[in-house]
Amino acid sequence: MKTPSLFSLGRFFAVLLLPLLTVWAMTSACPAPNTGDGGQEATPEGSGNVRTLATKEGTYRITYAPSPDPIPLNENFGLMITVEYADGREMTLPEDLTVKADGFMPEHNHGMLQAPTVQKESSAKYKIEGMKFHMPGKWQLKVEITTNNKTELAEFEIMMNN
Repeated sequence: MKTPSLFSLGRFFAVLLLPLLTVWAMTSACPAPNTGDGGQEATPEGSGNVRTLATKEGTYRITYAPSPDPIPLNENFGLMITVEYADGREMTLPEDLTVKADGFMPEHNHGMLQAPTVQKESSAKYKIEGMKFHMPGKWQLKVEITTNNKTELAEFEIMMNN
């Protein structure tokens, strides 16, 4: 009987064992992102990874808090929207400032089946009711801030799973 050569043993290791060892090392040594390990806060599905964004034009910083949290699939939910200046200044927001929120699925090119309502709670807080992400997939929560006939937009990505 012929003994295996070092070349054939090395090939066996490289072809079969090395990929298995690599996968094992990657899955056991590195914590999964967004699991609460390493000081990161776990983010429930339907809540969105980012809850605070500056508008694309850079004037305002928008924060949303859903109710219930996480956002349920195909059920009504509400939002509390907080508007601040993106540069951190402590000035009062303009009196004519209005907020509008809507949901949109870019991959399907459609929005929600119902129109939400907005109620101003204070100069910086707005209560949105009647939101509903009616199907699974990637949604955009679009928040528009309008003042002096100028509109700014913040778009949050939210993944809704079954």
